[in-house]
Amino acid sequence: MEAETQRASEVELMNIEARIEASIAAAWEAARQAQRASTPACRRFVTLRGIPRPFLDEERGEYVLGDGHGENQEQARCLERLGLLRKAQELAFCGRMAREMQCDLCHKKSKRTFLCGLRFCPRCASKQFDALFAKYACIDSYIPAEVKCRPSWGWKTVTFAFRHHRVLPTPAEIRGMAKTVRRVMEKALKDGEGDRVPVKTKKGIVWKKAWIIMRVSEVGFDNVNLHFHLCVFGPWIPQKRLSRLFKEATGGQSYRVIIEEARDFKSALAHALKYTEKLPASTPEMLARLEAAFHGTRRVQTAGLIYGMELPKFEPCTPQCECGGFIKAVSGWVPADLLAALPELNSSAFKGVRNQSGKCDSGSDPPWQKLYA
Repeated sequence: MEAETQRASEVELMNIEARIEASIAAAWEAARQAQRASTPACRRFVTLRGIPRPFLDEERGEYVLGDGHGENQEQARCLERLGLLRKAQELAFCGRMAREMQCDLCHKKSKRTFLCGLRFCPRCASKQFDALFAKYACIDSYIPAEVKCRPSWGWKTVTFAFRHHRVLPTPAEIRGMAKTVRRVMEKALKDGEGDRVPVKTKKGIVWKKAWIIMRVSEVGFDNVNLHFHLCVFGPWIPQKRLSRLFKEATGGQSYRVIIEEARDFKSALAHALKYTEKLPASTPEMLARLEAAFHGTRRVQTAGLIYGMELPKFEPCTPQCECGGFIKAVSGWVPADLLAALPELNSSAFKGVRNQSGKCDSGSDPPWQKLYA
């Protein structure tokens, strides 16, 4: 009798706990629904860049990318099938959305068109070179005169070509190839104790490598032949030695290396970065495959003296009008056709516009201008 009473009390206690848990869950769900109802729809369905999220069309069983139109739809579809849904949505909206801009003093109106910034976008690829060249154009002034005066030291262009088997490499393989190129160059440039120099920084004297390496990855047109183009500052390296080191690092699989003296720094930088503005494929499917292959990899990477250096940032912050006022957004992203009558913010029709960009830590002088303490 006592056992049955104890069992009944335990069952009643379990029922009470279940009802309490159910009421707490219902309260939390009601709170979430109330918060969702009070949040505007434009905030619920946006990505980090402010464009709408793709939604699933249940009738067709596929996502609706962008506004469903535009010249990038086929490439965006291929990206979506490769699992890059967010990049596909940004590519589909590239050039299709715009926001109205207005000066807070003279009230002059303009527009800023949405750009995805993907490396293999037909619209944005041509703008990659200008942004990267402006970012790295100052690194030659950061090299101390004591290093520039060394015999045979100067700017060189180097090209590494990996052997391929007609298969597009994966992101992990591309990162592995980039590490191989860096190890080969570091081994070739190593010159005893002379390859490091003391540099005065905010944290004191830091020993940095005297040479500079800038690497840019590139694929041949309509093929899978991966190249690495380098802009190098350092001593002259015999081509046979560089090819031998490359062959040893790849286990005899690859050996093709080309090294040439550059006319000056700007020509070496332009030679390495010019491949960022070229589309290496003629079909949307191949461009989407290349975007997936380079996903999560660095297209441009530096090493040596400028590694870790805070280079000038040329990303547009708050643009400034010629009257001295600041140009701010007065609307969200809307279809670009609705703002077709307004001039583009950075076009010649809107003169006097300049973007505020970051500067070096010490103004016009490089942060590491003085070599020795």
